[in-house]
Amino acid sequence: SILEIEELNIGHSIVSRAVFTGLRAAVNEMRQAMEAARGQLSERTETGTR
Repeated sequence: SILEIEELNIGHSIVSRAVFTGLRAAVNEMRQAMEAARGQLSERTETGTR
C-alpha cells in the first residue's frame, strides 16, 4: 500500500478509458500506473527524499 494514500477512487477513470481501449486494457493501464507510482514512492523513501 501507499502509506500516504488510504483510498483511490478510480472507477470512473477506468470506465471512461475503457470506452476507447476496452475494459481489460483500461484496467491493465491503471494497474501499471499504480505500480509505477508505488515504485517511485519506494525509491524516494529509501533515498530519504520526498
